[in-house]
Amino acid sequence: MKTQNTNRWKWTQRFVATFVVSMLMASLTGQASARILFQDDDFHDIVSEGIMLNSDDGGDEDVTLQFGNDGTDATIIFDDGTGNVTLSTDGGDFSFSDDNITTTGDLSSTDITATGVINFASATRMALPQGATNPGTCTEGDLFYNTTDNTIYSCTASNTWTALSSGNQDFESVYSADADNTLTASGTFDIDATGALGIDSDSTVTVGGAGVSVTSDGGIVALTGDGTNDIDISNAGATIDMDASNVDISTSTWDITSAGVASGFTGLTSTGTVNFSGAGGFRIREDSDPATNAACATVGEIILDTTDNEIQVCTATGGAGAATWTTVSAGDADTLDGLDSLQFLRSDTSDAYTSGTLTFNAGTTLQVDGTLDADGVVNIGDNGDNVTIDSSTWDITGAGAASGFTTIDASGNITTSGGDFVIGTTGLTETNGAGDNGATLIGVDQTEFDNSSSTNVQDVLDDFDSFVGSNAPNVDELTFEPEYPDAVIYQDGTNNKGKLVSEYDSTNLRQYYRWDTKKKTAQDIDIRFRHELPADFDDAGNLTVRYRTNTTNSADNSVAVTVRNDTDNTTCHADPAAAGAAANTWGTLTITGAEIDTGCSGASLLAANDIIEVIMKLASDDTNSGFADVGELVFDYTN
Repeated sequence: MKTQNTNRWKWTQRFVATFVVSMLMASLTGQASARILFQDDDFHDIVSEGIMLNSDDGGDEDVTLQFGNDGTDATIIFDDGTGNVTLSTDGGDFSFSDDNITTTGDLSSTDITATGVINFASATRMALPQGATNPGTCTEGDLFYNTTDNTIYSCTASNTWTALSSGNQDFESVYSADADNTLTASGTFDIDATGALGIDSDSTVTVGGAGVSVTSDGGIVALTGDGTNDIDISNAGATIDMDASNVDISTSTWDITSAGVASGFTGLTSTGTVNFSGAGGFRIREDSDPATNAACATVGEIILDTTDNEIQVCTATGGAGAATWTTVSAGDADTLDGLDSLQFLRSDTSDAYTSGTLTFNAGTTLQVDGTLDADGVVNIGDNGDNVTIDSSTWDITGAGAASGFTTIDASGNITTSGGDFVIGTTGLTETNGAGDNGATLIGVDQTEFDNSSSTNVQDVLDDFDSFVGSNAPNVDELTFEPEYPDAVIYQDGTNNKGKLVSEYDSTNLRQYYRWDTKKKTAQDIDIRFRHELPADFDDAGNLTVRYRTNTTNSADNSVAVTVRNDTDNTTCHADPAAAGAAANTWGTLTITGAEIDTGCSGASLLAANDIIEVIMKLASDDTNSGFADVGELVFDYTN
């Protein structure tokens, strides 16, 4: 209802509006709902401390405040710019339905709920709920900013806060939040560090992609290990390219392991040892004509002349055709200059040193690990030096005579085979006659003997033997029967429970000792006796002990014999414990004279009037009714 804007009309409108409001408030008292309708194109002032809209129906109906009733926007302005306007409820909520809520200022609320989209895209900032400590309760999906540790927390379960971030982020927090723990870049991914960039891993570090590049802006790209574990750079089935003016590897040992060929090196420099001992093959630079085609940058470079199959060394640098290449094999024994193949010793069986004199200067050692053969005369020494031959066996084989010796000094035997060893004009002849025992015959002057006319020592001795009797040694024996003379029973202090008795075997007519026990574990006892060797004793023979066990298992029953030289406090021999070869059958245990002489040799060799001690250890258990018997003891000796 637009008309001319006159003061009268304005005041009329104001009056009507006030009147309508008053009437509405009066007439709506006790009705089901309360409404105020503002519909005009101009502002009207209603001055009041407060306006209350109430349906006064006990809460059965809502109170509705509607602005506008046509298709154009309705604008609500709270305050005139001099203060804040606060919308509050007495314990309830503000609900906005339909369309959007737009504000150009700040929006503060204790609780905002929306079933649509909350859009803060144009806001200059958004402040989350915050405080020095996390709230004690929360609903899943809540957010809270902790001002103490500068961390955003998310409520991931009822009353459970989980940190989303912190003021100073690190890789560990990002890594733990990443589902597959993998950094994936669809395009180029650069790591640009002005300082040092370190990757520390206790396991394997893998960098993969169509092209992986590690670039330094003038500094050093370093792969540094912990000094214990290996650093492996591998690319199975493909190539690892190192494209740089210099690739420096500083290590005490650099191991390049390749099933194929490590190739493409334009230079390889090392201040230590380059070890190719485990390589299956090693190839060097090659050229068909190094003198013409090969340049040399450093003295000492090597190259293979594929035409002559020679290795050449660079002795003067220069370009192709200007460098000096020298064949390695050139030279003689002193100067390696002009050596001919016939002038050098070789190992091929078809080679021969055919002429001239081969001279070894003072201090030179000729070591022959095989056989040294000479078809002609071998002159050793220069009439002023000694010739020493250090060998367990030195075999001089010659169709003629070894002559010219002025002195022969040997700490071992000098033997001949099939010939004479001549000293002066008297021959030393080997004989293998039955009565001579392989003696060497030394010539004698038979005119000096009254009882022999023989011409050598062995035959003279044979003549003398016919006067004095047989030269065979006399063998005697000492025999002891239980109970042995001066025998004692000795317990070693461990597992000695049992019974030792002396018995007589009427079937085999033998005296014997028997040891048995009722224990299920092995028990043992020692029978020890000592005897002084006779005055005519010369050498020990065999010592034999008759014995018998109930089973053939040494775990059930056994006998062990030990012989000692008590005079020199030496054990001559100790036989291990043994059971009988047949159950409950007499057998013999024998310690040979050679075994006794081996254990008691030198200063402890048994001699006349020495005290010999024989120790017999009998052992048995009752598991299989074991017992151990010992009887007659015989000790042979020569006099």
